[in-house]
Amino acid sequence: MSPAPLTVTGAYVAVENGMGQQLADSQLLAALGARPDLDVRPLAVGSVRSTLRPDRRLPLGLLDRSPRSLKRAIGAVTYPRGLVHRFDCRLPPAPHEVVTVHDLAPLRFADEGGMPQHVGPALRRALAVVCPSEFSAGELRTEYGVEHVRVVPNGLDEVFVDARPLPVPERERMQLPERYVLHTGGATARKNLAALAGAWPAVRAAAPNVGLVLCGPVDERRSGLFHDLPGTHLLGKVPRHVLVGLMAAAAVVVVPSRYEGYGLPALEAMACGVPVVAARCASLPEVLAGHGNLVEPDGDGLAEGLIQALAVIDADQLSAARETARARTWASSARQYEQVYREVLDRAEAA
Repeated sequence: MSPAPLTVTGAYVAVENGMGQQLADSQLLAALGARPDLDVRPLAVGSVRSTLRPDRRLPLGLLDRSPRSLKRAIGAVTYPRGLVHRFDCRLPPAPHEVVTVHDLAPLRFADEGGMPQHVGPALRRALAVVCPSEFSAGELRTEYGVEHVRVVPNGLDEVFVDARPLPVPERERMQLPERYVLHTGGATARKNLAALAGAWPAVRAAAPNVGLVLCGPVDERRSGLFHDLPGTHLLGKVPRHVLVGLMAAAAVVVVPSRYEGYGLPALEAMACGVPVVAARCASLPEVLAGHGNLVEPDGDGLAEGLIQALAVIDADQLSAARETARARTWASSARQYEQVYREVLDRAEAA
C-alpha cells in the first residue's frame, strides 16, 4: 500500500486580476496540486474589506504593525495543523512553514510598498525559505541573515509554448506596425522605463519603421515618459491571450529593469523564439543563461542593444533559448518544492 499523500496548506493573499508574483504563485499552486504524492490545500486570505470571497479574512494592515508574538499567535489559529507553504510575507507566520520570497524590491525602491515588520525573524524561524533566483537568495542572506535558502526557478506559463503571433488583422486594428519592440510589465522605478524612453529616439532613428509597444496597467509615469515619443503605442493592460500573441509577433522584447527577482517576460520571450534585450542586472543574467543580449541599464546601453538585436537575427541562439525556456516548467518547479517539503519534515522529525 502506498503512503498517504503529504498534506500542505498553500496560503496566499487573494487579489483580483493578479500580475507578476500573484500569477506565478497561482500557477505553482496548480502544479503542486497535480503532484500525485501531494495533497495541496489552497488557503486564500483576504483583507477585512476585500470584495472577494477569501477562505479567511485578516486585518492585514493592522497585523503588519502588531508585535511578533501576536503575529505568531494569529498564525497558529489561521492555518490548519501541519506544514504550511506561505506565499506572501504579509501573512502571519505558521508554526511549521516553508516560505516563498520572490525579491526584496520594497526594501530597495520607495514606490514598491514596504516589507512587513519582523519579517527577518519570521524567515529565520521558517523550516525553509525558497527564492526563484540565486540573486534573490543572496539578497535574503545579506539583508536578513537567512541561511536556509533554497533556489527553485519559476516555471513557464504553458500558453507561451507554441504561441502563435497575433493575427495581422488584429494588429492592424490596434494600429501596430509590422515590426515592433515590446515591453510588458509595471511602471515603478525599478522597471527603468526612463532609460528606455531615453534610448528610444536613437533606436527610432536607426530603424524608422519599428515601433515600441508598451503593455501594462495604465500609469501616469509610463504615459508621461512615452506619449510624445514617435512610434510608441501605449496599449494599457491587455488580456492574457493578446499579450501572448503580441509577444510571439514582436521583433524584440526589452526588459530594462534594474531589479527583478526573476523576470518572467524574459523567459516568456525566449520560449516564443523572440530576441531579448535585458539589463545586466539582478536576476536577469540568470534567467537568460547566455541566450539574450545583456546591456548596461542606461539609455546608451539599451539603444545599442536594441539596434543590434533589430539588425542581426541569430537563429541558432533563438532556437537554443527556446529549448532552455521550455525546459523550465511549473511541473519541474513543483517537483523541487516537494523535495523541499519532504526534506524539512524529515529534518524536523529527526530533531
